[in-house]
Amino acid sequence: MKRFIKIPLVFLIAIFVIVGCLMIVFGFLPETGTDQVEKLPAANSSEEAPLHELDIAVQKNTNDENVFNITLDDFIQSYNGYYWQDYGERYLQAANEWQVSSWDSTVESAYPATQYSFRADENTWTLPVVNVIVPNAGEQIQQIDLNYDEHSYSEATYALFEKDCYYTLKVFFPDLSEEQLTGLYQTINQSSYDNTFPSTQKYRVGSAQLPVKLFYRNGIGVFGYFAIGAPVHFCVIPVDDATIADYKAGGVDVQEIGV
Repeated sequence: MKRFIKIPLVFLIAIFVIVGCLMIVFGFLPETGTDQVEKLPAANSSEEAPLHELDIAVQKNTNDENVFNITLDDFIQSYNGYYWQDYGERYLQAANEWQVSSWDSTVESAYPATQYSFRADENTWTLPVVNVIVPNAGEQIQQIDLNYDEHSYSEATYALFEKDCYYTLKVFFPDLSEEQLTGLYQTINQSSYDNTFPSTQKYRVGSAQLPVKLFYRNGIGVFGYFAIGAPVHFCVIPVDDATIADYKAGGVDVQEIGV
């Protein structure tokens, strides 16, 4: 009787081994989280994104606050143009596809603003987020805040965060080389990790908690910070002489890009 039981068991085991081999050979196995990140579908990838270089400057809005002279649509077009050059596909979706939040005030402003947020896959919460903040006083951008959740770290998702940093900087500093852009975001992000602070000490302009470094050129300021328990932040803001003086007075190491 035992002999008759063994034969079917051996047969079943052989079938499982053969099927498993076929799944590996023909790629039928489920993708890992890393594979899914690397193969994320690009937004409107079949539609070419023409190069859209911006002439970015700082201006005042009706609340007498610094803003860039570009809109969210400008940023998306420019970002996708540079991304298309390197990958032959778009990355950022159209503005009407972004998540929208309303704020009574923001890190950079005491006035109401709208935050537009983009994640490459809204169902994958471990992916980095691109936040664009626009004061309700107009359509011009006041801050771009790239977020990465360090608590869900993986090489693939962090590489996507660095890609966000690179192409955002490319929009604002199109004349800088790949090496310069890469070195800039790596320096800023490393500074954030090296100078983490308790989440109870929230970063805010004019507060005791400021970033360690601020890099700037032609009215464009870039910095990062990391509060324990919160995402890593990589920020781009408009700056003028008064802004730079305030940061210096707060003990921030202010450095002009390219000098």
